[in-house]
Amino acid sequence: LLPGKIFRDAALQRRCLVLSSGFFEWRHIFPLNKRTGQPLKTAIKYPYHISLKNKSYFYMAGIWQPWTDKSTGEYIESFAIITTRANKLMEQVHNTKKRMPVILNDDLAFEWMFGDLDEDRILEIAATQYPAEEMQACTISKDFREALEPAKPFVFDDVPALELNI
Repeated sequence: LLPGKIFRDAALQRRCLVLSSGFFEWRHIFPLNKRTGQPLKTAIKYPYHISLKNKSYFYMAGIWQPWTDKSTGEYIESFAIITTRANKLMEQVHNTKKRMPVILNDDLAFEWMFGDLDEDRILEIAATQYPAEEMQACTISKDFREALEPAKPFVFDDVPALELNI
């Protein structure tokens, strides 16, 4: 069963697609203590831009939920991106929580939006792992949120390369 009534109802009745050209995620690197050689307890975080190799855009599975702000009375429709277990590329990038957005191919995106889906099929689609070999990731500047080109690659000397033989 889908967890929580709000999420269950949204998955059954209010599915959406989030169109994207890429997304950002943080990789946690635990530097070694120079004295002991053991990893430090505090990680240094490095941002990555993740996209698909042969597509300029893609769909992520989402759900939406209307709600009313009790203090202002404002009606708001919000959404959430569905996540699943990380594939081999995303295990390296999102290396602490090991999850990734559910990226859907065209057929699954159509079914997510227009299919008369039961809970089992919703859960099956929500567990989709996009193939790691069709994705790419690169480090970007830590100030990417303020940058004119936030996805512009940036090389950090102290970040180990991702394993590309996935």
